Amino acid sequence: MISTDEAGAPLLSVRGLTVTFESRGRRVDAVRDMSFDLQAGEVFAVVGESGSGKSTLARSVVGMIAPKAGTIELNGESLAPSAQGRSVEQRRKIGMVFQDSSSAFDPRFTVEQILKEPINLLARGAANLSIKELLDLVSLPSDVLGRRARDLSGGQRQRVGIARALAGSPSLLICDEAVSALDVSVQAQILNLLGDLQAERGLSLLFITHDLSVVEYLADHIAVMYRGDLVESGKAADVLDRPAHEYTRQLLSAAI
Repeated sequence: MISTDEAGAPLLSVRGLTVTFESRGRRVDAVRDMSFDLQAGEVFAVVGESGSGKSTLARSVVGMIAPKAGTIELNGESLAPSAQGRSVEQRRKIGMVFQDSSSAFDPRFTVEQILKEPINLLARGAANLSIKELLDLVSLPSDVLGRRARDLSGGQRQRVGIARALAGSPSLLICDEAVSALDVSVQAQILNLLGDLQAERGLSLLFITHDLSVVEYLADHIAVMYRGDLVESGKAADVLDRPAHEYTRQLLSAAI
């Protein structure tokens, strides 16, 4: 097991997570025996090239893909393998932002309908935010409410995706390649937004990316995945300045 430095009880604890798919009659371990801790208020980045298993990991944590083995705990509470087996309160505590938020939206829905959907599904308790509050959090004007996602810019769509992920007032926000589909100037805006939200709301981020320049900007800790395995993990400065694994060194060289 590779884990972060001990810093008290973690917000998220993953132990022995293995996710297996069947492909052409053979078994493929997309994630293999992975263990890590994410502390409250921390930005934990998972880095690796396409096919490394990092997005499968993210979808397992949120409950979209049930692992073959392993456990996931949030605030010391065990989570069912799939979202359907989790309580509304458990589902509220984890929000997810996707690489292409427009593909996760119903194309028939307006922005108002997109934001109303999670509010209605998660409307249990006073912590939920109103649509106006969600727009304010992501710096979108109210006049976007009547527009459909296809009529928005890429940056605006991603802000809507972030707003939707915040609807249940989560303690953990999972960002799966959340800026990789955006041009560089818009990437910077979204990263600044995520950094502000993390600081102001005390969010913990599980940030999935292939881009080490993004990691350098945001992360407190970094985990590096290669072909389903977690090969290196540690404080961001240590991993970036003194990479221990050859694959990490290759990623750093490619980013220069």
